[in-house]
Amino acid sequence: MLDLANTKNQLQTRINALNNASSELAILNLAIAAKKAEAAGIYLTRTTLDTQIQRVNDAFGVGTDIEYIIALAAGVGVDGADVPIGTIKKFAFAGDKFFDPIGQEWLMVGLLHSKAGYEKALSQVNLRSFGRQVYTAQTATAGMTTQGATDGLGNIVIAISNANFVLVSNDNGETIRAVPHNHAAKVVSVVYVGGHFVLASNDANTLKTSYSTNGGAEFGATVNARGLSGAAAIDSVRGASDGTTAMFIVGNESACLALTSGSARTARTLPAAMPASYIPLIDVMAGIFIIGRKNNNTYFRTADGGANFTTHPNPVGSVISMEIAVANGRFYWSGSSGSDYYFKNSVNGIDWVDVMPQLPEPFKSYFRSVFAGAYIRQFKVNGGLLVILKGIPYFTTDFVNFKQINFSRSAGELGGSVSHYYCFHNLVLGGFSLNESQGNSNTSVLKVDYTAPDYIGIHSEGVSTISDGQADYVRIK
Repeated sequence: MLDLANTKNQLQTRINALNNASSELAILNLAIAAKKAEAAGIYLTRTTLDTQIQRVNDAFGVGTDIEYIIALAAGVGVDGADVPIGTIKKFAFAGDKFFDPIGQEWLMVGLLHSKAGYEKALSQVNLRSFGRQVYTAQTATAGMTTQGATDGLGNIVIAISNANFVLVSNDNGETIRAVPHNHAAKVVSVVYVGGHFVLASNDANTLKTSYSTNGGAEFGATVNARGLSGAAAIDSVRGASDGTTAMFIVGNESACLALTSGSARTARTLPAAMPASYIPLIDVMAGIFIIGRKNNNTYFRTADGGANFTTHPNPVGSVISMEIAVANGRFYWSGSSGSDYYFKNSVNGIDWVDVMPQLPEPFKSYFRSVFAGAYIRQFKVNGGLLVILKGIPYFTTDFVNFKQINFSRSAGELGGSVSHYYCFHNLVLGGFSLNESQGNSNTSVLKVDYTAPDYIGIHSEGVSTISDGQADYVRIK
């Protein structure tokens, strides 16, 4: 296949140079050239060209030569047969992809296609698909994705609630492997602090940690890092770190642990015990930790690594479904219960601002309409914040502009039928369960660049169902 990049560049440059002083002949010639280029699969930005075609069209009078009118009509940009790219229609089954009688290209819904040469399809939000699969589910690493950590140097560790392993990448998520964690119980939490990746697990009486000094390549022996008085929820430990200080908290416990490295640990105590029935919430920004308690009216805050805590009114009330995340220099806290729904942020972990009105309107309307069926999640990812409602993700770098993200695999395909997305850094995993039960899923991993899609195609839980010889196809060129 010919490389037509230079042709595209030359045409685009000449189109962009058109203005009201350009001659009718130059405009008509470029219009016809652009039309022929589109037929060859070259997608051009036609804004300037279409403006000038309109100007020439408006200037045509009664005495205009028919050749000019033909040239003008031949150069107008349209999608043939009034079927725009992105249209979904049923056709008799014709394989993964086919060309219709007028040369339009169709892809079966649910399949992905390489994006090279399909620039016009990439301009359609619903046809952009993000994420290359970099790890396929393995029986040995079945579990529930619970937490991830990175050192910012290309090393990533993911806790997957597995009895034997954590997932590790040493090349910024390009390749992933299972590494033994040396705990007797499932590892459900990981932080990076003081140059070490630190893993945590718990039983009713002990919070246990192990750590790595070599980017997660291997982990040392497990130690009993903090005694507990009777943690009700096994595997309920969760942690957060800003790289300098980390903290671990446990369900049904006031006992907690502060760390400045894998070996530098200090016992701390919360003002009151965490709820027994819900996984604890904790996050940190610039040394400020906030600790959320589901189904409770208050939360805790510390700015000195847990030496002192203050207690504050919960910004989203005593709802059960709530999440905390840190991104873009702010804490984000969301929650919902019945017809109550909240989304707030804070720069200091004390003063909270309602940002629900800033959410994209389709997203916000859906959130309001489903009430108790809504479960809003947010994750800090590369470059910004990812907000997900009922499996529909939006990415933002400023909480003003939002971009819908269509992942190349559903959460169910990544982690199992009851899974939801867990998004961290540049990785997207399945395995997280909204009811916070542990286990029962196999974790696959996508590597995602939120600035650029990897494929075109419409994801739809796998390949389309073929009924009566008919299947759904989407026009891609």
